[in-house]
Amino acid sequence: MKTHKQEFIELLTGLDRIERKLREPRVQTYLERNVQLICPEHYIAPRMVISKLRMGADFACDFAYFAPVSGANYLNLVEIKDPTCSLFTIKNTITSFIRDALDQVRTNLRWASDHRPDIESLRAELAAQFPATESGMAFAKGILYCGRRTEIESHPERRAVWQEFVSDAKKHVEIRTFDGLMQENTFAFAQPINADSEIKCYARRRRRYYLKHP
Repeated sequence: MKTHKQEFIELLTGLDRIERKLREPRVQTYLERNVQLICPEHYIAPRMVISKLRMGADFACDFAYFAPVSGANYLNLVEIKDPTCSLFTIKNTITSFIRDALDQVRTNLRWASDHRPDIESLRAELAAQFPATESGMAFAKGILYCGRRTEIESHPERRAVWQEFVSDAKKHVEIRTFDGLMQENTFAFAQPINADSEIKCYARRRRRYYLKHP
């Protein structure tokens, strides 16, 4: 039986055959249908991920979920970018596309920090529909998935540049390639594609939550 990892690699390697503008949405739709793959934390509560959570009037993050850790309750704000995008310029510097993606995650984090009552209201909404929602002070954390590891490993200078870029951002945002995603969530990716997961993807409409792919 094919595993999620095998299917996901097939998806990633086949992206070059479709239009560039369709690549990122294709990956996002796959992850909506298999949303447990973006939750490397061993425990999230409630067992659901919100798709396209609005961050005020102007912004939205691709995925969001709460993960309690040591008495705190982290709202993970996840941004997904085209796996085929270039991480480096021809001069081996980080591309503006990736820097802009990082800025987008930071903007979402600033909004969450400036609107803590809204985050608490969000958690209250979830608790009303999902009793397993954890209590505790809520903090926001950013996660960015982009590109492939082969582009980094192909050149020693790039490895050093990438390590510095990721390290500088790590205080507020975790940056991973899609290979890194598979590596940090090995259990979920090792499951057969027909295995059901209790973690589901939901859309938020009028303060209620609905399965994105029933």
